[in-house]
Amino acid sequence: MPATEQTLRDQKRLHVVFGISSVILILSTVWMFKADHDRQWKQYQSKARDINIQMSTWRQLEFETAQVLNAEEEAGAVLDAALITPPATELLDAFDAIASNPPLEIKGLAKGSVPGDPLVEPDFDYEAFLALVEQLSVQDGAEDGATSTDDLKEVRREVLATLAGVVKDFKDIEDRLLGELKFMRAGYDEARANVGLGVRDGVGADELAARQKLVDEEKEDIGRQEANYQAVSNSRIKLNRILGDIQTAEKDAQRELDAVLADKKRLQAAVSD
Repeated sequence: MPATEQTLRDQKRLHVVFGISSVILILSTVWMFKADHDRQWKQYQSKARDINIQMSTWRQLEFETAQVLNAEEEAGAVLDAALITPPATELLDAFDAIASNPPLEIKGLAKGSVPGDPLVEPDFDYEAFLALVEQLSVQDGAEDGATSTDDLKEVRREVLATLAGVVKDFKDIEDRLLGELKFMRAGYDEARANVGLGVRDGVGADELAARQKLVDEEKEDIGRQEANYQAVSNSRIKLNRILGDIQTAEKDAQRELDAVLADKKRLQAAVSD
């Protein structure tokens, strides 16, 4: 049979069929990819993943919240105990040793702007104060209803207020002495200036000696006033330090509770989000 270029099938028709088949194959492939992408189980899987993440977050928050609530309860209990605990006897005795024995005779020291006006002397009745503190010793009664915890807290507040009042009395005296000291220094400067003016103006020896004597007296008065002021100031600082020591447990417990409440607030914000 002689060789020819003629084939069993028409080449052009075959090309058309092949082209159409290729397009159909491509379209089928695209459709299958799309169908696979849109399968419902993938949507469920995505939602399930989000739910699992959210549930894990909630479980973590629940765990942390339980811890914070327990910590809040414990911190609150510690604070409540501190708020009804009587001050240590040694601290009260140290306070009384200073408050009941001022470092100087306070009355009659006032000078300066209001001559002769006495300073206020601290009034601290330690025996009466101890009777007040003694009420805090009935803490066991709070459990059986004899004395409520709120009543004990109020007694302790009154105790601390009494101590703070004594510290304030000393601070008032300290401020008063300092105010007088400023006037005394001004008077001393004026007296010194008068001596200088007397020398310049050539006043008599007796007058100059009188002016110098005034300067010396003012200087002595200032020395005594400075010593009194420093003594009262030191006493006030010691009293304030003792008062701070009495409140240490309460302040520490309050700081711990504040930290727990801050964590609680953070968790509440996380849950809201």
